[in-house]
Amino acid sequence: MKNSTASTIKRAERFQVVLIGEGIIVGGIAGLMVILYRIFLEYAGEWLQRILAYIGQSPIRMAVWFGVLLILAVVVGKLVDYEPLRKQIAVCREDMKNGESFPKALKESHIFGGMQERLMVIGYETGATDEVMEQSADLYQKELQDQIQKMIGILEPTLVGILCVIVGVILLSVMLPLAGIMAGIG
Repeated sequence: MKNSTASTIKRAERFQVVLIGEGIIVGGIAGLMVILYRIFLEYAGEWLQRILAYIGQSPIRMAVWFGVLLILAVVVGKLVDYEPLRKQIAVCREDMKNGESFPKALKESHIFGGMQERLMVIGYETGATDEVMEQSADLYQKELQDQIQKMIGILEPTLVGILCVIVGVILLSVMLPLAGIMAGIG
């Protein structure tokens, strides 16, 4: 118990750094995806014309092309519907249908971790599951609001600094040519 509590406290201490690091990684990946998407769009029209010219020569090729489009549609549908928590809840539900107790199913599905999981077990054993779930929801909501406020506290001065630099560059790009013109006139 001490080990898990200590690791939870250590994780909470470096949560901001982890969150910022993950944000930078996600931002970099998103930027790369946008660049790749724009490159793809640049060539997509040309590729489409080549594909249509190729498949237009044979009904079999056209049927294969529609099959490829159907597979792509299914893949995109699955990507849009992907939610890891939904799978965890489904695992918990299946375990309970198969006769497992609520605490054991909850533990096996890894929906909650550490202290929350233990609180759920205690709540189930004492008959206060509803109250424990409400307390957990309140706790998670408070933690989320605290983390959002901390991130805003970090992000706001950073954005102000970045905007100051951008405004300064814009002012310099306007004022330096004007100063050169004024020096030439006068």
